[in-house]
Amino acid sequence: MSQCCVDHGQPLPIANAHGTFALGEPLDAAYAETSSTYSTKQVVGYFWTPDLLKKHDKPMPKKLQVISHQGQKLRGITRDDFVVGA
Repeated sequence: MSQCCVDHGQPLPIANAHGTFALGEPLDAAYAETSSTYSTKQVVGYFWTPDLLKKHDKPMPKKLQVISHQGQKLRGITRDDFVVGA
């Protein structure tokens, strides 16, 4: 079945079906788990509001996108170029 992962010169106890160990000696063991995750995101553009478009003399589109950000609905467009405030 399963064995202890650290041996300090003592016989390794083997767990039985009930999860207890066959030997009555104290168990000297160390267990460790590791995990690693990562995620990636792709930037598809920067969101410009109508005020930001006017401030930087950009053309105003006839139709604006509506997105939800932190519980608020925002209107604007997605552009490739970045500006502070976008």
